[in-house]
Amino acid sequence: MDENSSEEDLQKEGEWIQRNFVNHLNRCCKKLKVCARSKRWWTVEIAENRKILGSIKRGRKKGEASQQQVKKQRSNLRRMIRQSKTEMWSNFLTSVMRDQVWQALRYTKPGGQQTTKPSKSRTGEVAESWEDKTKLIKEEAFPKPLKGVVGKAQEEGGEMWKKITDEDIREALFNPWVQKAPGPDRLGFKVIRLLWEWDSQRIINNVQT
Repeated sequence: MDENSSEEDLQKEGEWIQRNFVNHLNRCCKKLKVCARSKRWWTVEIAENRKILGSIKRGRKKGEASQQQVKKQRSNLRRMIRQSKTEMWSNFLTSVMRDQVWQALRYTKPGGQQTTKPSKSRTGEVAESWEDKTKLIKEEAFPKPLKGVVGKAQEEGGEMWKKITDEDIREALFNPWVQKAPGPDRLGFKVIRLLWEWDSQRIINNVQT
């Protein structure tokens, strides 16, 4: 991969990396079966009561059970779920240590329902509405380039990507938190760092291309 590679070549390279890494992880790592009931609070008792509720519902269709029985069993199942969640949460709070303390704080502190305060730009302009705030943040976060910068980039033949060094790419890969959710390619930072140790030049070529 280099500056002469086409978009199709880059796509094939990305698919090759994804395919080989996913196959390798599937062979070497423990597979997790994720479903709607993949919860820590899900117990054997809850599973049994859910089966009972299903059987009562089927009996209700056949006329062998009443609607009152369905409501009673559904209420029992919801009560067991709430009780299991409460016990799980209480046990977590009593055993938190180190970084888990901040995790508990994120769960208990008020969420994003609070009204944000008015924002003020560098020039003193105050933004109160949502539209004005988004416009202000966009202007502050993505300022227009200074005069002469665009011309300088054009004079260099549009090859600004060559200024991206190997160290720049390494910092972009190793600075983020490894537990960030992976993208559509299913490859997180922790996995891509393994590829960097084995073949860092492949990643460098991909980024520069």
